[in-house]
Parts: sequence; C-alpha cells; structure tokens
Amino acid sequence: MKKAATYSLIVLTTVAAAGAFMRAMPWLQVDLSFEKIRHAHSHLGFLGWLFSAYILVLLRLFLPKEKAWSRDKQQLFYAALVTAVLMFPAFWLWGYKAPAIALLTLHSLLAWVLLVKIWRQASVPGKPSGWFLKAAIFFFFLSSLGPFAIPFIQVFGDGSPVSVRLAVHFYLHFQYSGWFVFGFLAMLYRFLEIQGGMIPHRVAAIHLGIAGAATAPLYILTAPALNDSLNSVYQHLSWLIDSAPWWQLAAMLLFLFFAWRQWPGKQVSTAWPGVFALSVLTIKVLLEWLVFLPPFSNFIDPGNHFLIITYLHLLFLGMATPAVWWMYGGFGWLPADRPAFGWWGSCFLTGFVITEGLLLAMGLGWATVWFTEGLLAGAVLMLAGVGGVLVLQMKPESEVLPQAKGMMNPIELPIAAGEKKYE
Repeated sequence: MKKAATYSLIVLTTVAAAGAFMRAMPWLQVDLSFEKIRHAHSHLGFLGWLFSAYILVLLRLFLPKEKAWSRDKQQLFYAALVTAVLMFPAFWLWGYKAPAIALLTLHSLLAWVLLVKIWRQASVPGKPSGWFLKAAIFFFFLSSLGPFAIPFIQVFGDGSPVSVRLAVHFYLHFQYSGWFVFGFLAMLYRFLEIQGGMIPHRVAAIHLGIAGAATAPLYILTAPALNDSLNSVYQHLSWLIDSAPWWQLAAMLLFLFFAWRQWPGKQVSTAWPGVFALSVLTIKVLLEWLVFLPPFSNFIDPGNHFLIITYLHLLFLGMATPAVWWMYGGFGWLPADRPAFGWWGSCFLTGFVITEGLLLAMGLGWATVWFTEGLLAGAVLMLAGVGGVLVLQMKPESEVLPQAKGMMNPIELPIAAGEKKYE
C-alpha cells in the first residue's frame, strides 16, 4: 500500500504543477484554453489524488488486513487511478467532451464497486467511525448523480446553462461537504477509537444526524443560481433551510467538545497535519454560518467566482490534503517524524494561506495589489512543498534526516497475534 501511496503523491505533484502553470499563464505566450486546463487540473485533483488517497486511508483503517489490499481491491484501485490520470490529457485536449465524459463515467463505475466493497467489508460493527464511513460513501454516490444528470438536462430537459450549473454544483457540494467532510470525520472517529478516546455513541449519533441532515439544505442555500423548482422549495421551507448552518455549527461544536476531551494528550502537539485539517473544517463550518447571517448575507454573494474557488480550495487543500498526510505519516507511508517533512509541509501551507487570502479579498471586492503575482507565488510554494514531500518520501530510510522530537507519533492499529504490519 505504501507504493500506491507514492503513486498518489506523484499525482498530487502533477496537480500542483498544473496549478502553478495556470497561475503563470498571464506571463507565458501560449495559445491554450484556460478552461480546459482548469477542468484537467480539478478532475485530476479530486479524482486522481484525493479519491485515491481517501480510498487507501479508508481501506487501511476500516478493513481487516487480509481484505484491505486484496487482489480485487488492488485491481479496482489501480484501474480507477489510471482512469483518473487519463482524464488529465482528455480534458486538456478536448475539454468537457466525449473522451473526458467516457473516462469520468468509467471512473464513477469503478469507484462505486470499490466503495460498495468497503461498505460491506468494513470491520467496525456498531462503532461510530463506521457510521461516518457509510455516510461518506452515501454522499459520494449522491454526488455522482450530478454529472449523470447533465446529459438528461441537455437531451430531455430545457438544456439551460442554469440547470447545468445546478447539476455541477450538486456534484461539487456533495463531494466537498459530503464525501470529503464525512470521510475525514470517519478518519477522526476511527483514530480516536484506536487511541482509546472513544466518543460516546449517543453523542456521535447526534453529531451524524444533525450534520448529515444539514448537508442537503445547505445545497439550496449555497446554489449559485436558483431555478424555479429550487426557488419554490426554498420559499416553502425557508424557515427550515435557513436554520441549516446553525444545525451544522451546533453539531461541530458538540464534536469538538468531546473530541478535545478524548483526544490523546501526546498527539495534540505532534499530529499537526490532523490538527490543522480539523481547524480548517471548523473554519468552514463557521464561515457557512457567518455568511448567511443577515448582516453579512446582504453583501456576500455565495455565487461569486472567487469565493467559490476559495471555498473549494479551503476543503481540498486546507482540510483533506493535510488529513491524508496525517494518516499517511501515521501508517509509515510518509516520513512524518523527520524535520524535513515539517519544513516542506510548512512551505505548502504558507502557499495555501497566501492563495486563500488573495482569493477571499477579491471575492469580497477588496482590490489587492500584485494579485496575479501573489497567486503565482502561492502556487509555486505549494508545488515546492508537495514536491519536497514526494522526494522525501521516495528517499531510502538511510538517507532521511534523523527523527525530530515533537513530530507525529505513529498510528498503531490493532493487529492480530502472528500477523505482520501492513506494507
């Protein structure tokens, strides 16, 4: 599995390189479609890197050793990874046309089969982490309905751009606020269970119920353009939909209260990628609550392009990617106990913060000096950070710097007597 993790990091480095190239395009004399490159970049990011990384982590955390990396799982994983990688040139060359759509459909089918196997074989009966795992998988299935709806909208519906945008937003919303978020929460709950910091079942059930119930109404609240049907739903259920950010905030605060009490003390100062990811998830929930409060909702447009990109990057780069690095380090797939890992991780996070700050400022209508140059600098820093982590991961153990005090401790999973650890 460590080799598969290396492949996923190579994909992430490619994504970062494409992002830096996009930010450099204003200075490059190239006749290329920015939109096609953006599609190639984004699909490789959340299907090539993040889906693959999440699958590896969930397999490692939730399935028995003999099933986690069985031959059928390996075949499905690598088939999905290759399919996602092939999307990159398909989108780059032809855009959202038949080749890319065919690959996207194939990837969805492979993902469904793989996720069904994880659902059925997860070895956490009655544990809260298993509930969140199944919620994450459910939201992945739900999000997949968005792309499949687009051909029906174009052929059998009115084909309006607004309807297509709503379908795309449906996909992104339930990917980011559903699959990404609940997948990360499943990792957190499983980590606490393994470390002996079990959150009470009743509290976990309340957290899952409230957070899950709030996810669907938030789609309507955050839709960049409401069509007649959604607008009618909103008018009839506005009292319920407008309360969704409050439910989500309450669920998050409940989880944080118990997680802080149960979190293993030795990990608070060492598992910094996981703590950073949890902090970003908390910021995401707070921002969604803040945006829809009357004083702010009057001048903040959720459909603003810069704010949408800020939000997507917040979850993809600020929450999900550090969360995976945390898990990879705990499994021994990344040398997270080495000083250089902290240096390269800090480089990546610095670029992330610069990029987010500039995009947020533009989204709020605050003109910024050196905006384009700042985005390029942020992208280059993130590329350097990701590339440094990859190089460090590929070094032989004898060449890696000595262990630094205060870095992440390994995540020890229960292993039956006589068994070997995962490799």
